[in-house]
Amino acid sequence: MIKATKLMTSLLAVAVLAAVAGQASAQETKKAEQKPLVVACIPSYDALMDDLSYIGKLSNQPDLATNVQGLLTLFAGGLDGLDKTKPIGMTFALDPTGQPDALVFLPVKDLDKLLESLQAFVQNPEDAGEGIKEFRIEDRPFYVKGSDGWAYFTTNKGSLTNVPKEPLALLGGLEKDYDFGMRLNVQSIPEQFRQIAIGGMMQGFEGALQPEEDESEEEFQARKALAKAQIDQLIEMVNDADQITIGFSIDAEKKKSYFDFSLTALAGSKTAQRMQVRTMPTMFSGFVQDRALGSLIVTQKLAESDIEPTLQAIGGARAQMIRHIEKNDKLDERRKETVKKLAGKLMDQLDATIKAGKIDMAAAALGKGPVTFVVGAQVADGAAADKAMTELVDEFKTDAPIEFVKEAATVKGIVFRKVVPPAPDDEAGKAILGKEPSIMYGGGKNVFYVAVGDDPQGALESVMKAGTRSDLPPFQLEVAVGPVLKAVALAQPDNPVLGAIAQGISDDSNDDHVRIYSRTIKNGATGRLEAEEGVIKLIGTAAGLAVQFGGAGGF
Repeated sequence: MIKATKLMTSLLAVAVLAAVAGQASAQETKKAEQKPLVVACIPSYDALMDDLSYIGKLSNQPDLATNVQGLLTLFAGGLDGLDKTKPIGMTFALDPTGQPDALVFLPVKDLDKLLESLQAFVQNPEDAGEGIKEFRIEDRPFYVKGSDGWAYFTTNKGSLTNVPKEPLALLGGLEKDYDFGMRLNVQSIPEQFRQIAIGGMMQGFEGALQPEEDESEEEFQARKALAKAQIDQLIEMVNDADQITIGFSIDAEKKKSYFDFSLTALAGSKTAQRMQVRTMPTMFSGFVQDRALGSLIVTQKLAESDIEPTLQAIGGARAQMIRHIEKNDKLDERRKETVKKLAGKLMDQLDATIKAGKIDMAAAALGKGPVTFVVGAQVADGAAADKAMTELVDEFKTDAPIEFVKEAATVKGIVFRKVVPPAPDDEAGKAILGKEPSIMYGGGKNVFYVAVGDDPQGALESVMKAGTRSDLPPFQLEVAVGPVLKAVALAQPDNPVLGAIAQGISDDSNDDHVRIYSRTIKNGATGRLEAEEGVIKLIGTAAGLAVQFGGAGGF
């Protein structure tokens, strides 16, 4: 999770650099042999049509691809002359004078036929010499040149003087990996624009970091030092960044679609070393269940350089927690001190766990409705966490009509406590958590569990069955969209769209998961958002029903 946050932040920062570079006018750039600033591609026209056909079948629009082809025939002559089996690509660079230079390359069987089919846009192309043709779109000159089965389009005539013999080499394999791929070569951003963007980041940081209400000067300075360390590391990541790649693909054979977001750093750089997440087996593989509404797994060994910043962040959270407790008017002074002491003990366990250099935690939502939420984490001392939680319950159990059972159940050798709070008084709460929800918690030697909902003991027994696994990624979030929609429909019985969708979802279906997970790659890391084909079906169904019901229920 820590790595994922840093990755996302660094990607946003590098995107700022790209925007600054894209606005460059006549500025000096790096050597001419550098990689293009940006490359993008699709695998082929035929592959795109195949994807549209697949999506159309899943979303109850079987004629989707045929309709798109009809429009292309009407307005672009069916792209006659295009080789529809080969990739289409684009590069964007800064030329030696600093001017932006975009080049689009299309595979062609007959360039003249292609230009003729595009006559609605490409009117009266004229010979511009050296095999180049010139045409205008809204009075702006464009140029095209055919060479070795490729047509190169650009607004810069000079870039056609020496076109690449094999343009696919510029794509670096993107056309093989994705249905649409784009890559930013960060090191091709001129240094002066990097510094401009970094300066803007620093100004924004200094302007945004202000003392909070009731924050002491010591707390503010500690938070400021932590933020400064984080921004320094972010700047280091920006300078070390090598490539950012985004890609989308539809895999009909495996019945899923996915979107990738990757960052690599220069080989041997501190950033490259930092992003090499050291994985380890998780104790909580039982949380990953096919028909769980959702699950989360986070497991990794912390690098030495990450431990101290993480402890500082926890320290900041501890300080904020104390301030909130002190401002709570519902607590008298004695109770405030007691709560701060007990909450501090729990935070001490978090500190000790981070100092051990390991993160292993999981969460899941189980049940078709009502639902039970369960969390498990590896901690330095599970028994101490259990004791602190019990003392906290003891402190407040006289304030409300709750039932407290100190030894409610034993699962896998761990004794669990049970708290039964007042039943929810609203129908949505009863639908989600049950008519008589309860809380169970317990800690072992180095583990701590909490479960809340309709059947906490059953949920704990379910997730604690499995042993350790080493094949899971360091971060994985999984949601079963169909069961979630059915559970939400129970909580919103007056929503006709949700009700209609829920009725069409089979309890036996198992093809509607959305997953987000990360993994380490050479000199970097990548994150993937993946959706099974059942999700696309549900989107199509929801869109149709929303139109049918006129957007009823706010859907």
